[in-house]
Amino acid sequence: MKNSFNQFVDLLGNYSYGVAYDLLNEYGYQDLDISKVIRSFKFSINFDFDYAEKILQNTSAKFKHTELYSNIRKNYDDLIAGKPEAIFSELIFSMTTQTSRDEYIDFIGRVYRYREALLKYLFLMTQGKKNVNMFSDEMSKRYQIKILNEKYNVHTHNLGAALTKYFKQHHADEHEVKRLMEILDSKKMLDLMNLRNASIIGHGFVGISQQDIEKCYGDIDDLLYEFKMCAGFLGLDLDYQKYDKWNNAVIVEAKNIDKFLEK
Repeated sequence: MKNSFNQFVDLLGNYSYGVAYDLLNEYGYQDLDISKVIRSFKFSINFDFDYAEKILQNTSAKFKHTELYSNIRKNYDDLIAGKPEAIFSELIFSMTTQTSRDEYIDFIGRVYRYREALLKYLFLMTQGKKNVNMFSDEMSKRYQIKILNEKYNVHTHNLGAALTKYFKQHHADEHEVKRLMEILDSKKMLDLMNLRNASIIGHGFVGISQQDIEKCYGDIDDLLYEFKMCAGFLGLDLDYQKYDKWNNAVIVEAKNIDKFLEK
């Protein structure tokens, strides 16, 4: 039978931060700095970045001088500010955690959101926008549909379809746009979007399994790889390892605590 420390390490490896924090709480360690870090991760992976940062700020003055605190705090600040590289990194991480836990309904929802965000971001790039805030009005469906209707005579309230038509009509010969659309507008991607639309997070009640996704698209790792390629085409330098690095740092800190989780 695994001891509690090994169980704790396994929970971090599976990004099950809520359960990991509950384990720490059970042993009376809820006031440790690393416990507060893990609790903040519980909220950040659910995209509640403001509350995650508030929890992190409740750590000790000593911990606030560590490199671990500085790295996590910068990540939260970038996420709250809507910086594209931070948001896209978080979305890719979220998809990875959901496949590791067989949460395929949530996974397909993140896939839909990531594809849509890439298309919106690409549109702003073609409009010459700089320093895009992912939470800004410019990234909203309402704003982009308005521009597409008024400036480019594209009349549909389906944003994905409208952007696809715009890219084909006005930027089809640009290398980055062409490569992106080969992925984002492929038949297998559209089949995946239809699968999402038929599900509980779309317009129906259809369940989604790993086999359903692979039947539409192929191996899930290939999908994630191609999404990373799309970020590269847009010049985005994403961080795919941040939570793994932080998990390792937390484990090192935990080992320094006398008799940590060995009761």
